[in-house]
Amino acid sequence: MAHCNLKTGEPLRAVVIGISGAGKTTFASRLSAKTGATQIELDLLNWRANWENRYATDFEGLRSDLVAAIEAPNWVIAGGYSRLRPLTLERGNVVVWLDLPFEMVLRQVLLRSLKRAALKTPQLNGNTESFFR
Repeated sequence: MAHCNLKTGEPLRAVVIGISGAGKTTFASRLSAKTGATQIELDLLNWRANWENRYATDFEGLRSDLVAAIEAPNWVIAGGYSRLRPLTLERGNVVVWLDLPFEMVLRQVLLRSLKRAALKTPQLNGNTESFFR
């Protein structure tokens, strides 16, 4: 059944939490595809061109965008911004906490970052990763 919690048939509002590199976005993307719920990426809402961090520079604007996004009846959100978490947890009805072994997460982050930096793959509103700024 699309746009719902597959077990209960109720609207799905899932919050996917974990440390950087744990696979939040990948998991959220797959869950969204399986259920038809809208995928919301906090990193995509947060990061602007030239790596402008709205969490630091425009928190109220970021918060407002998140509030608007979670008004939708069905969504899967990936991200763990601590000051935003109360909003998502209050509205959400499923929490998925990805708690992978440190070695696995470290390997995933290193491989992901090396690949993105080497290929200059655009991420998050056109930004590219680099080991040198």
